[in-house]
Amino acid sequence: MLLTELLLDVLSKSPSARIINTSSATHRIAKKPDFSDLQLEKDYTSSGAYASSKSYTIWITRHWSAELMRRGLKNITANVLHPGAVATRFGQDNDKGFINNIVFKLALPFMNTPEKGAATTVYLATSQEVEKVNGKFFGNMKEEKPRDRYYSVENEIKVWDYCQKVISPYMNK
Repeated sequence: MLLTELLLDVLSKSPSARIINTSSATHRIAKKPDFSDLQLEKDYTSSGAYASSKSYTIWITRHWSAELMRRGLKNITANVLHPGAVATRFGQDNDKGFINNIVFKLALPFMNTPEKGAATTVYLATSQEVEKVNGKFFGNMKEEKPRDRYYSVENEIKVWDYCQKVISPYMNK
């Protein structure tokens, strides 16, 4: 979010700019947000933090799409994607418990190659088909519907405002 804010002036000068955020299908298991503890200082688990952050990324992207329109930046779109399970070393050396460690090791050969995992990102960055598509969630190079169990415009604004507060000290004044 900070990088996007810092690049917005440059993006606004482009005939067609695209903001592409990465989420995950894991957003579907996010718990109900506790807006008094968005940093999860009281109830932290790595899987819970990951799922929540991916849900919030979808909300922030939706907000970006509306914010761009409010700012009159019709040449910029914002979309979010799930790359699929990708066979990288990410998380492979973490101790997730005996059963989870085995499952992660056994699942690796069945995951997407990094090239296939990048396909939706490349599609969103380059395809004429999605040049004017804004505020959507994609997987496997097609639009999908994210799970919106805890989504509301009010919750979206709470997360947006919180993130704006966190990044404000780093913004160019």
